[in-house]
Amino acid sequence: MSNVGATGGTELLHQLAYKLNKLGQPTYMVYTKPVAGSTVEKAFFEKYEVKVADKVEEAPENLIIMPENILKYLPSYKNIQKAAWWLSVDNYSGARKGKCSPLKYILRSLLDVYISMFDKKWVHYVQSEYARLYATKERGLSESIVFPLSDYLNSAFIESNRKISYTGRKDNILYNPKKGIEVTKELMKLLPEYNWIPIQGMTPAQICDLMRESKLYIDFGNHPGKDRMPREAAICGCCIITGKRGAAANDIDIMIPAKYKYNDNEYEQIAEGIMNILKSYENIASDFNSYREKIRNEETVFDNEIKRIFIDNTSKI
Repeated sequence: MSNVGATGGTELLHQLAYKLNKLGQPTYMVYTKPVAGSTVEKAFFEKYEVKVADKVEEAPENLIIMPENILKYLPSYKNIQKAAWWLSVDNYSGARKGKCSPLKYILRSLLDVYISMFDKKWVHYVQSEYARLYATKERGLSESIVFPLSDYLNSAFIESNRKISYTGRKDNILYNPKKGIEVTKELMKLLPEYNWIPIQGMTPAQICDLMRESKLYIDFGNHPGKDRMPREAAICGCCIITGKRGAAANDIDIMIPAKYKYNDNEYEQIAEGIMNILKSYENIASDFNSYREKIRNEETVFDNEIKRIFIDNTSKI
């Protein structure tokens, strides 16, 4: 079941449905908003051979999988197996992370209490280590009902970067203007002589080309899950610098050396790290090889997780 918008999360939902159908498990997408003419229809329908149902067919042998941002709907279904898929933590419909008004904080708190009355009766899939820790430690869910179901970059993206060059790259510092921009602005003040490029208003192919000619991608966002953009940058040959919020706090979701992760207010240290990478890129690029190898293997890991959960039926309660 999905909301509509061609994001990384919605693509992952379609990837799962596609792979389950290929394995002979009939799987349908049910949308909470009209899908005709949407970016989802244009981006995913042909690519993932999408099967659509108008509504959820409740039956004991069926399973409904709902992402965390619309979990408020899940308790209303009765005669069906249920699973929550934590594609992120911070985007959870009952989350009280980030900035929000006092009224919204209260409403989200009440919603979280409501969902907590039911969620120990569901199975839970987690896209990241960050989400696993949240589910088991903060929500108190038993590890017996929490299962890893991660994600992977588009295979075409991986294939196009099997061979990458580490020579002749530009001193570009790439960043996502929607994430961690407050920190980025401070760094831009300290290093105005460098070429800062926001990743916005570009097609995936244009982003890939830009990353393949650049040395560095920085990300001081909240990392609500195992974000795609740091992985895309890394697989294109960029070095990576991040903060320590959300999924970046552990060394599993963003598996880069700890020396490339900084607290948000360490501006001078970050600036020094940026200059060092740009100056010595060809020597430093190999520090991210383990991260790149992990990214290349993600689809295989995802396939194995699907088989354990849905084919071997180890996730049923």
